[in-house]
Amino acid sequence: MNIFVGKLDFSTQDPSLKATFEKFGEVSAANIIIDHFTGKSRGFGFVEMPNEEEALAAIEALNDTTFEGQVIIVKEAEERKKGSTFRSSYDMHYNSKGDRVPEEERERQRMEQEKERRQNRDRNDRGGYGGGRRGGGYGGGGGRW
Repeated sequence: MNIFVGKLDFSTQDPSLKATFEKFGEVSAANIIIDHFTGKSRGFGFVEMPNEEEALAAIEALNDTTFEGQVIIVKEAEERKKGSTFRSSYDMHYNSKGDRVPEEERERQRMEQEKERRQNRDRNDRGGYGGGRRGGGYGGGGGRW
């Protein structure tokens, strides 16, 4: 079972996390998540325990307890949703309300704006007697003279 451990002290290391969970049974992995830009802990991690009963006992015993000076959250990790990916701030932009807008949404908005521009251009570019875009036709004008 994969276990989420949150609100960890930023100085907590993998071995101490693993040792704490080994009191309840076999631990196949214990990983503190590190920010790849700063190289520092993000304050949470995951522990993998192959025996579900032991994992549930560890969750029950350790949730809302103090570990290395912090009251931690321990619960069963949720599976990542298919297609779910981490979005960095480089992929996000802000709308007029100050809310973050993902790149896919911005692309959809650009496509709608381009479609609207094309429709307006086609409406104004009629040609014939009325002139049209370059002032051609009998309605004429548009030249230098």
